[in-house]
Amino acid sequence: VVDLTGVGKITSAGVGAILNLSQTLAKREGRMVTVAPKAEGMGLLEMLGLAEQLGMVASVDEGKRKVVALR
Repeated sequence: VVDLTGVGKITSAGVGAILNLSQTLAKREGRMVTVAPKAEGMGLLEMLGLAEQLGMVASVDEGKRKVVALR
């Protein structure tokens, strides 16, 4: 679970790092669940079509439940 709730703006470098982690986990048959950032950061992820790919959820508790369900 990657918690982005404290993140405001996300730069292209930040998006790259998040995608790199997601791809690394996928290669190892893992899945990443991401807790949504503040509205300004979320807008960029949605604009790039990444919210669904990153397994975006609204809270850390929801993310933990999703991880358990993915096992």
